[in-house]
Amino acid sequence: KVGNHDAIVPSISGWARQHGINTIFVDDRDPFARGFQVT
Repeated sequence: KVGNHDAIVPSISGWARQHGINTIFVDDRDPFARGFQVT
């Protein structure tokens, strides 16, 4: 119970595998480093 209310305790279970590791960086010389907008 939480106060006067009935309550539950949620839980999540499962498994996962690591398929790879990435390193992402932004090149300071890239003129579109932050993206672009078409108007």
